[in-house]
Amino acid sequence: NVFVSTGSGEKLLVQEAGTSVQMQILEPNFSTSSFDELYWKFNKNKIIIFDQEDVEKYGDFKDRMEFNKETCMLTLNNLKKTDSGLYEAIASADTDRSVAKYTLSVMGKLEAPVLTVYNSTDPCNITLTCRGHDLSITSTCYNETCEEKEVTSPGGVTLSLSVRDGAIICNHSNLVSWKQEYKTLTHLCADKDRVEFNEETYSLTLKNLQKNNSGLYEAIMRSQTDTTVAQYNLSVLDPVEPPVLTVYNTTDPCNITLTCRGHDLSINSTCYKETCEEKNMTSSGGVALFLSIKDSLIICNLSNPVSSKQEKKAFKSCDSGENPPGDPQKEWNWQLYVLIGVVVVLLILIVLGITYFCKKKMKGNASAECENTIYQDVGCVQERPTATTTLEGPSTVYSTVQPMSRQDTELRQPKSPVSSVPSNTYESVPDQMQPETIYAQVQKRQH
Repeated sequence: NVFVSTGSGEKLLVQEAGTSVQMQILEPNFSTSSFDELYWKFNKNKIIIFDQEDVEKYGDFKDRMEFNKETCMLTLNNLKKTDSGLYEAIASADTDRSVAKYTLSVMGKLEAPVLTVYNSTDPCNITLTCRGHDLSITSTCYNETCEEKEVTSPGGVTLSLSVRDGAIICNHSNLVSWKQEYKTLTHLCADKDRVEFNEETYSLTLKNLQKNNSGLYEAIMRSQTDTTVAQYNLSVLDPVEPPVLTVYNTTDPCNITLTCRGHDLSINSTCYKETCEEKNMTSSGGVALFLSIKDSLIICNLSNPVSSKQEKKAFKSCDSGENPPGDPQKEWNWQLYVLIGVVVVLLILIVLGITYFCKKKMKGNASAECENTIYQDVGCVQERPTATTTLEGPSTVYSTVQPMSRQDTELRQPKSPVSSVPSNTYESVPDQMQPETIYAQVQKRQH
């Protein structure tokens, strides 16, 4: 709230539309026991009546009013311009007395002002116009020196045009709020050698443009009234710098990651074989960054409305028959399985080799131990061992015998006594005979 005190004890309140205002009792040492009835008036019409118990509200804005029974304060919400006027609180007992009085002024919300710069054929001279509410100011500038002006309406709205720190400021304000527009004041006369004016066609040419030449250009024909015959809004942009394209390779030659950077923009994308995710983005200043694939080329393009630059890199194709990339962990496991298989085969071969070597060695030892065993074929009955044959110890003789007659038996009796060491004879009986077991004791011949 804006309070302005008057000499008669009345207060002036200035408030913006849409807000709230509070009006308190102004009488010193005020007490609710000092009256029988209290009422608030708006332009002499009762809007609140309080009889120590109940509160009655009247008027078009009764739904926007609040009353405090303890302090008797009145609050108005969502103010409108029609709420402006005189508000008074009357305490009634034996006599009526004024305990509060306010003059409320509700002001509409301010709109932003409009600042316009008009360039002339002389680059050192410009014309300014500042407009707001129902007010307007026109001023001129030479180089960076401008004529500052200010006007105020009867309703307390003020419009001012000034130059501060190289900026032209158009300010619109009232007692409760303010808004402004400003523009940078360029070095006007520095453009004098870069401006050409054609007196036949009335065309204007600007050379060696710079960013501070951006703005509104108008051609105005003056006679009895001013008429705009040409209007241009010039925007001067810096040429873009070359973008930077980076290709990140992975263990899978068919999978790559791309980064395209330029200005304050950056794009990341992925490719499988020659299929890439194309992306683009644009900044608020109109700078665009685009990542695309064309004719097996990766293209990173940076542009604005007046220039464009790009970087290209060849796309290295991979085997078209290659399976899609698998899980690196699974590929590593496959290699591990192959390695384990090779190790197992080697171990088996080693074990087989050791086993073969041991068996061969054991067979050689067994042959040496069995040299004392005599294996002899006993031929016809006429074959006899010589007298010089001496058996050192017990031996086993394997022979094939047939049943013999008694005469043959007698002839086969040894002529000399044999050693007392017995030996066993195993005989086989021809098939035509009944099988029987023959145990014969063979005596060792005497020497």
